[in-house]
Amino acid sequence: MDHADYCYKNHTLKLVIAITTLILATLIPAHAEESSQPPPQSIAKIQNILAAAADKLWEHSDEFFHEGYYKRSIAVLRLITEIDPTDVQAYAVASWLLDSSGYEKEGIALLELGLARNPSRYDLYAELGDRYDHMEDYAKAAEYYEKALEFFQCPVIYLHSLAHAYEKSGQLEKSLNIWQRAAQAEPNNPVVKNNLERVKSKLEAIKDPANENSAN
Repeated sequence: MDHADYCYKNHTLKLVIAITTLILATLIPAHAEESSQPPPQSIAKIQNILAAAADKLWEHSDEFFHEGYYKRSIAVLRLITEIDPTDVQAYAVASWLLDSSGYEKEGIALLELGLARNPSRYDLYAELGDRYDHMEDYAKAAEYYEKALEFFQCPVIYLHSLAHAYEKSGQLEKSLNIWQRAAQAEPNNPVVKNNLERVKSKLEAIKDPANENSAN
């Protein structure tokens, strides 16, 4: 173990011990009264402690990333997901780092874990859609984009992603329908208009090859 690894592990251990000590100190009443559940004020203190710890860990993860210690950054991000299972950004960033480091399956598995813990948010559906799109599994990407877009909070740009995924997986009718939906959401967006017309022409050429020949 080199000096840098020793310092990293020692610092992380101290941080975990400090968090544990603070939580125990908060949970145990001053008069050691027996209680089936900690009082609300203790729970609030614990939540504040964990939130502060997660913020500090984000700082360490960012430092490790910029220093090129990607595995350490991933490890810290994984710790954050255990402290706060709702931190969808931690899953996404750690998964991206895993994928970039050659651990594609592990990255997908982490996103799926995050999704299982946060099924009522669009974020990780969209992230998995992006990941499968990057892997050129466009049918799978479309499935996740569809689910992401069931949430009203999902940005309209994912309509574009879904339309492209449909087109790349050979589902032109669905692609056209999504571009039409995007045109309603973004009536003045030239990108949407151009893609809608392009996919429409592509469909017409398939249905009537004579039109394509005459156009040529």
